[in-house]
Amino acid sequence: MKLDPDGAHVTLENTIATSVLRALCARAPQEVDVLRRHCECEMAVP
Repeated sequence: MKLDPDGAHVTLENTIATSVLRALCARAPQEVDVLRRHCECEMAVP
């Protein structure tokens, strides 16, 4: 199991989402950059 910066276990959903982002990144890097920033904003909320 990998640990995120907060020490929580990385869930299967997160693993799948990461795989999807990587697949999208190969096709549309700019769109993925927008998605990544959106996700970071969402995850930054406590």
